[in-house]
Amino acid sequence: MENFLISYRDPIFGLIVLISIILLVAVLSFFWGVFSKKDENHNIEKFIKKFDSANTLSNKYDELLRHLEIGADVLAILASTFVKSGDFEKAISVYIIALSKTNDKKERVFLLTSLGKVYFKAGFLERAENVLLQSLKLSPRNPEALKILSVIYERLKFYDKALESIDALTEQGEETYALNCYIQALIIKNDRNLSFNEKISRILALNFDSAKRMALELYLQNKEPLENFKNFPELKNCIDLIYPLNFAVNTDDNEFKELFYTKNLTSQNGESQIFEINALSALKKTNFSDATLKFSYICQNCKSSLPTFFYRCPMCYSLQSVQIIPQITKKTDEISQTF
Repeated sequence: MENFLISYRDPIFGLIVLISIILLVAVLSFFWGVFSKKDENHNIEKFIKKFDSANTLSNKYDELLRHLEIGADVLAILASTFVKSGDFEKAISVYIIALSKTNDKKERVFLLTSLGKVYFKAGFLERAENVLLQSLKLSPRNPEALKILSVIYERLKFYDKALESIDALTEQGEETYALNCYIQALIIKNDRNLSFNEKISRILALNFDSAKRMALELYLQNKEPLENFKNFPELKNCIDLIYPLNFAVNTDDNEFKELFYTKNLTSQNGESQIFEINALSALKKTNFSDATLKFSYICQNCKSSLPTFFYRCPMCYSLQSVQIIPQITKKTDEISQTF
């Protein structure tokens, strides 16, 4: 017993114990890595089999791509070419083949994220969700996958899951304040347990750029009297909602006053920084009354032009990037609302 205690106090014995522990940890880590890699490969194989049944490539080209010495990176370029041409089905098939030809973790994350984006663009939201979650299993630090997931959950009205994706983005250092407020506003807007006035006050309390427009939309959709509304956005951010009105509102604001002056809804004119309103005002003074406005919408981030208003660009998914473009056109009998 005394010999054991002497050995226990011996620094060489302590060093041997320390080295043994380090070796044990290293061996366990090695085997853990091996088993994790096998599990990862097994999951990817199951995933490929699950989605490979939808392969739209002909058998000839499918076999050719699978057996030629073509790397996953080259196949990814081919798939992106199909995406650009709008052939999503072929792009999906090529991405799945590329996944089967690589064991590199970074490549798999990239391919899964790209595949999820294609499924999303093609309208397969559930499949896009499954693919992106698989990508996040391999690499949780994937802001692109999380952003697209938040869009998917928004469209499916799974707002709690959207907030979870946003929380993950926040933890990774992404700026998410406006996005968080936007989803919170959607939750409030769709909450049947809240009264109309409660919805308005809670949305405005969120205090982000789109809050006033969202509140104004609720007033219009619910046919509530606008004279009770006191939080109008700047006219440039809601002109497409205000212009169709056949009565004047918010005329203490010069921009609004000038707009309604061009429509003969107020006798006093104001001042406007919007060229199209000034042009209509000038035409009114010449007694020309056949001009009106129509609207298009441009994403200031990706420059996509769209026919309807959006809070989040459907092309690049950026939030609050819309610019409303008024255009002077000849009057018709057609009356439309942007929502």
